[in-house]
Amino acid sequence: MTIGVFMTDTSLPFGIHQSGPAVELGLRKLKDFVGEAMDVEIIQYVSPHGMECDPTKTGLFGKTAAEMYHLKNVTAIIGPTCSLSAEFIGRMAAEWNMPIFGSSGSSGAFENKRVFRTLTKMAFDYNELSVFYLNVFSHFNWTDFTVMYEGNATRVSPTVNLHNTGLAETFHRKILAAGLKSTLLEFSSQTEHGYQDALEEANKTSRIFLVVSDSVALRGMMLKASSMGMTEGDYAFFVFFFYNGYVNGRITWNMGDQDDQTVRKAFESVFLIGLYQSETKEYKEFAMEIKRKSFEEYNMDIFDQDPVGYGGSSLAFHLSNSNTIHWPNDKGPPINKPRCGFTGADCYVIEGPLKSKSEEMSLKTMAVDQKVASYQGSKVYLQKFNKRQRPSCRSFYMELSQAMDYLHSSNVQFHGHLHSRNCVIDSRFVLKVTNFGLQSLKDHHIDLHSEKIVMKVEIVDDVQFRPRLNMVGIDTDVVGLMKYCWEEDPNCRPTFQFLRKESRKLQWDKSGEKLLDNLLSRMEEYANNLEDLVEDRTQSLIIEKKKSDELLYQVLPRSVADKLKTGCTVEPEAYTCVTIYFSDIVGFTSLSSQSTPMQVIDLLNDLYICFDKIIEHFDVYKGKGMMRTYWLSRQA
Repeated sequence: MTIGVFMTDTSLPFGIHQSGPAVELGLRKLKDFVGEAMDVEIIQYVSPHGMECDPTKTGLFGKTAAEMYHLKNVTAIIGPTCSLSAEFIGRMAAEWNMPIFGSSGSSGAFENKRVFRTLTKMAFDYNELSVFYLNVFSHFNWTDFTVMYEGNATRVSPTVNLHNTGLAETFHRKILAAGLKSTLLEFSSQTEHGYQDALEEANKTSRIFLVVSDSVALRGMMLKASSMGMTEGDYAFFVFFFYNGYVNGRITWNMGDQDDQTVRKAFESVFLIGLYQSETKEYKEFAMEIKRKSFEEYNMDIFDQDPVGYGGSSLAFHLSNSNTIHWPNDKGPPINKPRCGFTGADCYVIEGPLKSKSEEMSLKTMAVDQKVASYQGSKVYLQKFNKRQRPSCRSFYMELSQAMDYLHSSNVQFHGHLHSRNCVIDSRFVLKVTNFGLQSLKDHHIDLHSEKIVMKVEIVDDVQFRPRLNMVGIDTDVVGLMKYCWEEDPNCRPTFQFLRKESRKLQWDKSGEKLLDNLLSRMEEYANNLEDLVEDRTQSLIIEKKKSDELLYQVLPRSVADKLKTGCTVEPEAYTCVTIYFSDIVGFTSLSSQSTPMQVIDLLNDLYICFDKIIEHFDVYKGKGMMRTYWLSRQA
């Protein structure tokens, strides 16, 4: 038996310095188990740290796995440690029907067992961790969340950034799949206002935050949250830390600076979520053996308080009565949503004169008609009407911002005369920007010509260079962005790249569909409705035509009826010999006198129906059926 092992040269828990002794210990136990019945060999491939998570290097791992399978005849593969490489090799192993044991569960693609049918994950799984979080949230009746993460920190390795991004995206995806509300927010601890901007944005949508970052960013964020009054018990911060701080750094409030006590108080709002560490005798013996081999063979000193491994299947949530959770200021768990909403917009302050009780009663007495009401102290008449939805212009806004961003980043550099007259809509309902160029004649900083401004100021004292806005029903974020574009100082106005970024925050590019796509979908729906309507009318016409044909065949001979249906004239025909058959009911008079009128009608009806069914099988023509007489004719 030959086993291929992918490892990385790092001191992290999943690196060769700590995981290498575990592999060797497993190999020794496997040899003791199989004895001399089978030879067991290990083929190791050790990659530089960070290479396994480099998207451009996954092909190299696939090449190595193929060489192991075809040239070394390996029967199983352990690793790689990164989801990108493990996903690449996992697909290959499934085609080879070869077992692969992965140490990372950060990729959501691993859930598809049809593709990764031979993959077994030995480490914890991000999806199972999300289930744990959902159980906690369900216990406290929380439904609105913000997942904040830092995925481009320069003080940590690219592998750590990849893990943080994958964990945050998995949390966000699983929360939405559970029918809850989640906002995914990336922040940067390396900018001046990174923490404050992230907390202010998260405050608009939730009070429960999931923070995925290293220990330095977490400490900085909690320090800023304390200064913003967000650590007094109205907010909760959940933090998941890998391997007791080996990946994202040890989380501690004590850094020996003047902010230690402030951070210590702020950390009362933080819930640290870690992986379960077994306390069994077998695990302790295994841990001691790993620590010894790491020091002797890899010169890696693992302290006694550092855990070696974790139980990946022990994720569960148990809240016992013996364990009391300490909440800041003893307020208890924070509520999911404040009474007045996250931004306070759900509460209204009504200002105006207060009416006396007698005036209120008299108004109710006069308002006999239910369509009469009071509005701002005056009686008004109510009338229902349907408010028509105006077509959304978000698609045009996105296309305009994309076009201007392209112009500013190209050799054209600016438009110089941006106006609604220069924004045209083509036949595909796509906004196009025209009348640009001639940079030497235009200036991208021009708002209005200075000469015209001077003339207007001299003529009118109070000049309104910006339109007045009706704030009813307008998003405050949109108004703020609009006023930002109207800054008097051109250098203070935002770039179109910034506008595109802000529009993504407003989720315009997600919620606002293209106008052309909307129009085509409606036309398709209208065409489908027309097809269904035509099909129904056609079926009704066929049924009615069949009924009329049956009635016509009963009145006229089939040959005559067929000619009339085709529009042909039926000419009289003479026959040398014609057979005529007359029938009569013997004793009909005496039979009728002994029966009721309805019985007589039923008798004649049943009799003539029987005759009609019989003559259908013969080439005869029913001349007339009247009362008890019935006669037929047939040409010779």
